[in-house]
Amino acid sequence: MHKNFITLLFALLLSLTAFNAQAARQIPLDQTITPTWETKTTFFMHDDIYHFLKDAGVKTNEIANISDLIEKYTDSSNLRIGQRISLNFNEDNQLASIIIPSDSVTDLTIVRGSNGKFDAVPVDTPYIRNIVYKKGKVKSSLIKSAFKMDVPKPIVYHYTKAFDQVVNFRRDIIANDEFEILYEEKIPRVEYLDKASSSFRQDSILYASITAKGDKKELFYFATPSGEKGFFDQTGEKVQRTINVHPVNARRISSYFGWRKHPIFKRKIFHSGVDFAAPHGTPVRAAGGGEIAYIGWNKGYGKYIKIRHNYTYSTAYGHLSRFAKSLKRGSTIKKGQVIAYVGSTGYSTGPHLHFELKKHDKAVNPLKTKVPKTVEKLKGKDLENFKLATVAVFSQVAQLNGSEGKKLAKESGLQTVQAK
Repeated sequence: MHKNFITLLFALLLSLTAFNAQAARQIPLDQTITPTWETKTTFFMHDDIYHFLKDAGVKTNEIANISDLIEKYTDSSNLRIGQRISLNFNEDNQLASIIIPSDSVTDLTIVRGSNGKFDAVPVDTPYIRNIVYKKGKVKSSLIKSAFKMDVPKPIVYHYTKAFDQVVNFRRDIIANDEFEILYEEKIPRVEYLDKASSSFRQDSILYASITAKGDKKELFYFATPSGEKGFFDQTGEKVQRTINVHPVNARRISSYFGWRKHPIFKRKIFHSGVDFAAPHGTPVRAAGGGEIAYIGWNKGYGKYIKIRHNYTYSTAYGHLSRFAKSLKRGSTIKKGQVIAYVGSTGYSTGPHLHFELKKHDKAVNPLKTKVPKTVEKLKGKDLENFKLATVAVFSQVAQLNGSEGKKLAKESGLQTVQAK
């Protein structure tokens, strides 16, 4: 009981300290935190932030505002089951502030001002950092093999997402293919959280490789001073699909492209897209950059958005619960931008995203159509710094795995670059 009281008191003091330290530059001067009288340190046990906040007692009309702030400063799809979140309520039983573990170096504190509106304050978080190297062979599947080696789920997710640009996991990966992952694990210090559980870990990939049917492909995470970041191959090139055919963090595909028996009409109807089963309120991201051609109600599709990416391709999103703020027809959209949230509007039996890929306005199979790719090449000082970074990566692998680092450097054709 005493330990729980100390933990709750510390969380409350942290939120107030974080606010005082950064309020002057983060929040308008006419806003202050209403003094809190109760702190609830709870755990994220939902599939989406909407239901978590609703069950915690947050008013429905405030959840949208809070959700938008979370999406602005972090990615709510990264919230994990069992992750600790602190909620502070004032004497009127209104949410005064919320502390959410965020990215690798900050927590996100959302506070209510004296005007009743919420604003966000990023707060530095102390982490213990370790470099981990894993190498294994694919058995029944790459994902299951990685899990058996205790690779954290977020790392496996980002690994498959990174290689999804260059490898078809269903077609190209076979048994005994090899994979490697060098990643940095970041665990909150035990004095910050009473226990550094894996639920609070913030891990990131530094290097990854996959040998598919004898063809080895390698990726290095790199960020330039100008803010360009992502995974590059050993020559400094970053390959990306212009359209991402998985625009939502979904549990599974509930219905594929093609003829099917409609769940409502009970007869065979051609299904012109792919249905991603996801909890109500899950953020939907634009599959690519472009312009909104339509936004509104579209008969059986319910709340619906269509984005035209170029003269050839467009994408459509149906059964949405709500649209992101300020979007309208003609709005310019960036790839990965949150445009809406999963729902079950229109002819729908449950929450999911209906996603369509159109080529010359004709629906095509998103999972089989080869969409164009763009190639970005590092140059000049950025390329020089990238080569130095790859040498550092191989050095870390060598320390963690004996002579394996030298073997990797030789296979990649990379030469040691001396820092100037």
